[in-house]
Amino acid sequence: MRNIVKLKIADLIIVMKSRFPIIEYSLKDWGAASRRRYNVFRYRGNRKSDIIIDVEVVDRLPAFAGGRAAFVAYGMVDRLENWRISKRKDNYIYRSCLPGRKQLILINEDFDRIRAYLPAKGKNIPGWSSLDLAFDFLQILTLNYLSHHKKGMILHAAGLKNARREGFIFSGRSGAGKSTLAQLWNRYAKKGGVLNDDRVIVRRQKGKFFIYPCPWHGEFSDHELAPNTAVKLKKLFFIYHAPKNIIGKIERRQAFDLLYPVVFSSFWKRQNQENLFFLCQELINNVPCYRLGFLKNKQVVSLLNKH
Repeated sequence: MRNIVKLKIADLIIVMKSRFPIIEYSLKDWGAASRRRYNVFRYRGNRKSDIIIDVEVVDRLPAFAGGRAAFVAYGMVDRLENWRISKRKDNYIYRSCLPGRKQLILINEDFDRIRAYLPAKGKNIPGWSSLDLAFDFLQILTLNYLSHHKKGMILHAAGLKNARREGFIFSGRSGAGKSTLAQLWNRYAKKGGVLNDDRVIVRRQKGKFFIYPCPWHGEFSDHELAPNTAVKLKKLFFIYHAPKNIIGKIERRQAFDLLYPVVFSSFWKRQNQENLFFLCQELINNVPCYRLGFLKNKQVVSLLNKH
């Protein structure tokens, strides 16, 4: 079977395969930045897959009776349903209602064997695009796989690295300055780098925490060709705009209260959510946590490099 796409995200090998041909979007249709960023995560090695997605191309999405809605996501502006997860016997059903991306996907309880039904692309030859799965469903699948297997979590945060390949996470509410700080770091941090300006994956390996880039970024895309490699997590910062640049150590309880809300949650599976809860506790017990108030100037980069 030649119609295969392999990805490596947070050291997970994800294989999408189908008997139907692949018809990828053009740069004009999808956007050059997103396409280039996605290609960084293509994998050409021979490691055993962690997740397998079998893709079927259909004229009409199948209907599966029964099941209860476990979670429904709505648009922030129009409040219309975007997608939902339902529980049915020994699997989950993902349904997307997004225009141009209607999908029905069956997920097993371990989140590692998937059957995706996609509407045909192309007028003459029915085909499919891996990009249709990558930028909504695959993020949902990844966060559930990581939490279910106690391997990690996705944070709404920026991830940066310094010249010594030490990793830092900068988290805060929307508008706190994650993308702004990423831009300042990208411009002024010598031999530093930006992993992602909006979300990062954190994994625990052999008692240490590492941060990984991922394909899903926010406003800032200058890091789109950054290497798909992990760095050891050195410090965790909770950021806010301030009249001057200042760093202050915080206690574990306060750090947990700030960290837990920025974790991408698995609302529909209680055990996964409990795994995330304990992983957050372990993270703040092992990684120093700080509050960072900053101005939009290059001095904040110098302050962080000296800290």
